[in-house]
This record gives sequence, structure tokens and C-alpha cells, in this order.
Amino acid sequence: MKILIISDTHDNKAFFKRLGEWLTDRELDTAIHAGDHISPFTIDWMGEAGIKMLYGVLGNNDGEVKLLYKKYSDKNWILKDLINDFEIDGVKIAVTHGTMTELPRILAESGRYDVVVYGHTHHKHLEWIGNTLLLNPGEACGYLTGISTYMVLDINKMEVEEVRLNL
Repeated sequence: MKILIISDTHDNKAFFKRLGEWLTDRELDTAIHAGDHISPFTIDWMGEAGIKMLYGVLGNNDGEVKLLYKKYSDKNWILKDLINDFEIDGVKIAVTHGTMTELPRILAESGRYDVVVYGHTHHKHLEWIGNTLLLNPGEACGYLTGISTYMVLDINKMEVEEVRLNL
């Protein structure tokens, strides 16, 4: 099973439009969002892009938190505040935004998870810590680096594909 990993979308509608085009003809409908959606309407864009299941966390810039929770809940998606941990096909995953800069590494070093996902820095990062894969998909919005990035995680093979989108 493959999972889309994104973070720091920051209301970039062009990203969601291109993501929807990229997802066409791909068997990829589960996603993880590591925070900084910004506005609740971006949740609708995730659905329009073809995402059927979304696991997310709040970021330090997310506004209208109650409506973000409602948008997730209306779609039976799961949004948490600081840490969202769950299991998919036997793979234990933790997601945090990364505002508390040491938390992603602490979660990875705990050995409790197979995968730890974080965002916040707007820079890609991929590292094995023991048997745990620690990853940051970079910034989907492309505002700071000029490059829109995200990752696709194959949880059966524990392999990561890094993707760049021209916006």
C-alpha cells in the first residue's frame, strides 16, 4: 500500500490542482498531512484531489481549528493536535508537525513506531533511526524554497519516492 505524505500546504490552491492531476491513474487514496493546512477549505481540496482517507495533525499556523476538526470529522478522517498515531496494515505510524523541534526525533528513537512523519521546517528529510523511518516531505506550498515537494511511502516495502511538482 502506498501513502501520500504532505505537509505545509499553506492554502496553495495551485498545489492541490496539480496534485489532483498527478494522482489521476495512480492507486493512491490515503494521505498523511503533517500540519499547516492553514484554512479549513483546503480539506475540501484534498477530497477533490482524490484522497479518500486522511490522517493529519495541526500545525503552528493552522487557523479555525474547530472547523478543521469538523471538516475532517465530516469525511471520517482523523485530525489530532500534537501527535496522531495509528496503524495501517500493521505499520505503526506517528505524525507530528514538528513545532517542538526535538519531538520527531524523540518519537523515532522511542522504537514504538515504524514511521515518524513531521513537517514545519519546509525542508525534506529522510533518515533511518534504528528500525524507524523518520521523514519530512518538505513544503507542498513551495513558498519558502520555490519547490513544491511531497513523498509517497510504500509501507509494504518501506520505500519512499520523493516527488517535486512544478506549480
